[in-house]
Amino acid sequence: MTAAVTLLALVACSPLWVETDAYRFAWLMACVPAAAFFFGVEIRRHDSVNVGLATYLCLGWALYVAFRYGVYAIEQERFVVGSAEEIYLFAGLYSTSGYAVFLARRHLGWLVPALVFLTTAKLGAAFPTVELAGAQGVDVLFANNSIHASLMCALLLVIHAGFALHIIRTKHGWAWTTSFLILLTGINISGCLFYIIVLNSKGVWLALILVLPPVLLSSVWMLGRSGDRVYGSVAVFFAVALSAAAYLSHERIVSVAGPTAERGLSLLTGLVRSDTPMEVLRSSAEDPAIPASARVRLQLTLDSLDLIAAKPLFGWGPEWADAWQNRTYFEYPYRLLHNSVLEVAVRHGLFGLAFYGFIVAWALTQMFRASGDALVPREVPQTAAVALALFFIASLTNSHIRLAIGESFMWAFVAIGFACFYARQAAGRPKPVARDP
Repeated sequence: MTAAVTLLALVACSPLWVETDAYRFAWLMACVPAAAFFFGVEIRRHDSVNVGLATYLCLGWALYVAFRYGVYAIEQERFVVGSAEEIYLFAGLYSTSGYAVFLARRHLGWLVPALVFLTTAKLGAAFPTVELAGAQGVDVLFANNSIHASLMCALLLVIHAGFALHIIRTKHGWAWTTSFLILLTGINISGCLFYIIVLNSKGVWLALILVLPPVLLSSVWMLGRSGDRVYGSVAVFFAVALSAAAYLSHERIVSVAGPTAERGLSLLTGLVRSDTPMEVLRSSAEDPAIPASARVRLQLTLDSLDLIAAKPLFGWGPEWADAWQNRTYFEYPYRLLHNSVLEVAVRHGLFGLAFYGFIVAWALTQMFRASGDALVPREVPQTAAVALALFFIASLTNSHIRLAIGESFMWAFVAIGFACFYARQAAGRPKPVARDP
């Protein structure tokens, strides 16, 4: 019962519904009983699960970050305000969080209806007040701005699509409850598409354009070869629905993203042909003809690259906030770098990028292996891979990793990978033998 309540709290506190930091407390609530069970019960078993090298890597990373932060605080006699350095400590809880999910794995099915109903409530609450020009209804879908809200909808769309495909592939008995959930899932997917279109987030549009078409086409091809006509038909339906949505809204998309896309292609062509790409970037960053949103991102990118070039291996740590005051471009007083990769590289350099790249790849590998062992549905790693690609591309134009939606995504993604890692070990345990009295 405790596991079920804990998981329900995790879903209810997710930034997918309301952009707050409540998910941190929900994860902590999950970690405390999980750690108590591990050290009180699990560790005493002769065949206890092995925490693995990845756990020590995450703990080592968190200690490394804490050490750098502590040294800086002692030397400067102050704490950094606004650098978001604390989010990099969350990695120390990835393994324990995954163990909490592993302990509650038998209750995970109850979370799907909760997710579907919460999505319906979220999308429906904003609809009566939506403004098609900017979709500012109900505080932009309970997010801080339209970009965050659009990414929420994109991730919800991918999750719902994976759930729908799983239900249809497994061919459940089509009881009225299952049929009702499928109906709500279809409504939610349509609602997510609607809001993604009217929220005008070019970064999310780009992510969807790059990720979903090849995923759908490859799914149709693979499923056609496997002979699973029902599953393939659903994939075709999604492809047609997305194509229709893109066609019906193409004028809006072209009017909003056209100038930026045109300038972006021109800049990319210039970079490829030029022998001095940095000079091309700097001239573009100072060109008033470039749309403001693109120009600010170019300036932030250049300032970030200057910092990275100065300390490429381990980055600046908390000192980045001080070094940022000496940047070249001051036209926009941002402390968000509008690029998640740059956020990590400025603080922790190539070492930080290597850590996050490895732990995310490891987690996804564990999901695929668990799926191959028939421990989780095959839609779990597929949906996770699509969500990761979507999140990564969208994060190239925004600092999502420093925001609640990105922090929670990374936490949940790696935790699920750890849960699959533990589940694979548990599956290899000998089954208890029933003895006659």
